[in-house]
Amino acid sequence: MPVGDSSAVREQLGKILSSPVFVNSPRMSRFLRFVVETTLEGDGERIKEYVIAIEVFEKPEDYDPQADSTVRTEAPNCDPGSPGITTPKAAKTSS
Repeated sequence: MPVGDSSAVREQLGKILSSPVFVNSPRMSRFLRFVVETTLEGDGERIKEYVIAIEVFEKPEDYDPQADSTVRTEAPNCDPGSPGITTPKAAKTSS
């Protein structure tokens, strides 16, 4: 299902990606951009470990999620609740 106001979401994505946390982490920037853009395109069902590994983390086509935990270990670092990441919602609730 596509998101209603994708331009506002993309504007916020740009702000987040320009924050020091993401500027200094190209991998996490690619991950966040992939998840947001894929969702905005209404293609959220594509957001699977294997696809993320291939398209975001540039793993080879024979990527084996049982042998390589890159996606599982990197994805939580993009959590808005992680130290150093402040979202508008988190900022409102913490004041």
